[in-house]
Amino acid sequence: MTPPPPLSGNRQNPGQPPVKLEDHGGSGNFYRFLIEELRLVIAGAYSVNADDQTLYGHSWGGLFTLNVLFNHPRSFRNFVASSPSIWWDKRSVLNDEPSFARQAQAGEAASQVLILVGSKEQDVPEALPASMTRAQMEKVMSESRMVDNGRAPAFALRP
Repeated sequence: MTPPPPLSGNRQNPGQPPVKLEDHGGSGNFYRFLIEELRLVIAGAYSVNADDQTLYGHSWGGLFTLNVLFNHPRSFRNFVASSPSIWWDKRSVLNDEPSFARQAQAGEAASQVLILVGSKEQDVPEALPASMTRAQMEKVMSESRMVDNGRAPAFALRP
């Protein structure tokens, strides 16, 4: 669900296996599958409005949704990114936001966008994974900045 990254852009979380290049990427192939294959199958089986479709994604799917919004804004009418993993690859998904914002302001992309983030997603949880210390979890949560990262594109894309 992610764009192909440089390995240096991915953080290694304590207690997790090492980050490997083959564990990431594939967003281009998944996008092509959605648009060129799955959309056709659904349209063949159900009555759909081709001009009013929504892409929803949560976590890695939320990252994917924002990537599609910024790079293929006409492929869906509505985009919902729930708890998007914007932190991934040093927030690189946001590099494409200014170009999308210019298209939207020029009337070239008329997408509806909803970005959802839970108010406590930046807080350190009470129950920690057995593989992490409190200090390690605090570092992960601080680097993830889920609430702050969710607000950044939401405020930037506001009309």
